[in-house]
Formats: sequence, C-alpha cells, structure tokens
Amino acid sequence: MPDFYDALETRDSVLREKQQFDELKKQLHNARDHAPAYAAILADVDIADINDRDTLSMIPLTRKSDIAERQGELPPLGVEYSNPVLPETITGILPAGYTLLAYGPVT
Repeated sequence: MPDFYDALETRDSVLREKQQFDELKKQLHNARDHAPAYAAILADVDIADINDRDTLSMIPLTRKSDIAERQGELPPLGVEYSNPVLPETITGILPAGYTLLAYGPVT
C-alpha cells in the first residue's frame, strides 16, 4: 500500500497553497455568480486579490445566525444561498445535518 493517497499530498507546499487559493477563488466566483446572498456579501471583495493566507481576511465572515436571518426573510428555503427552488416543485425535504435539502423531479 502506498504511503500517500495521491500525488497531491506530496507536492511542494508553495505549489499546494497556490493551487488551493486558485480553487478557493473559483468557489468564491461560483458563490457570487449563482447565489444572490453571496453576490451581496462579496460585492466589495476583489476575489483576484485573494492569493495567500494574509488576504483571507478580505472575505467577510458569514455567521450561521446571519444565514438563518436571511433565510427567514425568504421562505421557504432561503433561496438566496442557492439556485431557486420553486415550492411547487418540491416533492420532499431531506434533513442533512444543519441543512435541509429540498428535492423534486429530475429534469
């Protein structure tokens, strides 16, 4: 059995951090582009400038209470944090930890 799961575990630490921040930027762009709440939260953030641990503080902290408050303003499922779920398409709700996953017919 190999000592490491894959080559990603053994890459140079500088390269690993650069690649991780590249992936983080992709996720931040995705959140800003597809979730209205994160579009507002990240509106003043220049994602391109987030390149290392020192610049992580540019990302606003989002507390669980902030999310709950915004979800309460947009029932039934706080659609600001994901692609909209139309209530008439929901066929079930699956609790998953602290998250409710709504599901409907697959199209």
